[in-house]
Amino acid sequence: MMTSDPRPRLTPPDTWERALSAGGVARIPRAVTWQRLIVSSQLPLLALLRNLRSVIQAGIRPESLQCIVGRLWDPEAVRRSQVPPSQWLRAMKALLGPAPERAHRMPWKLRRRRQR
Repeated sequence: MMTSDPRPRLTPPDTWERALSAGGVARIPRAVTWQRLIVSSQLPLLALLRNLRSVIQAGIRPESLQCIVGRLWDPEAVRRSQVPPSQWLRAMKALLGPAPERAHRMPWKLRRRRQR
């Protein structure tokens, strides 16, 4: 005789990670899932910054990019997020693209030594 489990079952939370996974299972393009998460503000600012390169490479619509830029330039949202400056630097690099050549990324002291 089987007895049912007396413990209540918890429903899984609706997070952006689960939404991306569910989109992959349902064969929904990643760009569509990213756009839905961005427009509905379900993607926290730190998660947006960490996944910015993937979001851009997925090929989201220009309206979604405008929404991203609006969130990144909102000083109150930035202050509340408590995102470290290194994450902002990585996000700006992802938005601006790769550096043109390696010499521009070297510290000025190293460049001066190489010129001698």
